[in-house]
Amino acid sequence: MMYYDQVSHRGRMAQTDEGHRIKGGLKCPKEISTEKGLDNWSKFFPHTKFIITTRHPVLWFQSFYNYHAYGQWPKPVPHPNELIGSCYDESPYLCTDHCGTERPGNTKICTNRANFHHSLSRLGKTPMNTPEELRLIDHDMSIVPQAGKVFLMEISQLFPENEASKNLPEDISNFLDLKYDLHPLKARHGTGTHNHEYKDEERKQAFVDICEAQYTPVREVLIQQGKDAAEWITKYLMKSEDVVVSSPREFIKLLDKWGEDPCESK
Repeated sequence: MMYYDQVSHRGRMAQTDEGHRIKGGLKCPKEISTEKGLDNWSKFFPHTKFIITTRHPVLWFQSFYNYHAYGQWPKPVPHPNELIGSCYDESPYLCTDHCGTERPGNTKICTNRANFHHSLSRLGKTPMNTPEELRLIDHDMSIVPQAGKVFLMEISQLFPENEASKNLPEDISNFLDLKYDLHPLKARHGTGTHNHEYKDEERKQAFVDICEAQYTPVREVLIQQGKDAAEWITKYLMKSEDVVVSSPREFIKLLDKWGEDPCESK
């Protein structure tokens, strides 16, 4: 999510009923993975702040897959094991301008999209001057350094009962230079497939349970990607003065789980 000062349709700064100015933002999960997104932010909104939420790649893949399966019913989504690799042939990006050939039926779902560290590295917040780091971020996307700071979260921090969420509202408020306190986090009852208001039972027949044995191949790929992403984030990204993390020790504990199969703890 990218934050900026929100302007109303009348050209005035948006305000609450109490007259407090509202900061607005754009929520676009693919923005740092497209071929032009970061170039545009750097050129037109160079001091924009980024709030980026991540999650375990296996759980992300299941949630994203089921989201599309529900939305495009009755058109089927390919079997998860067929979505290993890139989303587009001949391009490492999530193309917005025909920069590659979309794989049939893909709907922009692929395991490469779960290489969160590859997309995050494009922000230019780490040195990238050692073989050890370059091994972890071996990709062909451009690096487009952003002047704005980054607030990095793990989705489990949105659950108030999680120890890692204890300081989240206050830390986000400080990050955005807000003058008023944010509301406390509300209790949640699951994420993705379990938390979304999916009401059509017929459409839900297309959902997958990523923990089924038939999906072991795609899980293995995603778990390795999670392990690499966690290593890069903790060893390199979190050392940047431009990157803010709430409750760092607890945050790292959440990342440590990315290299484990979440299905084994079900």
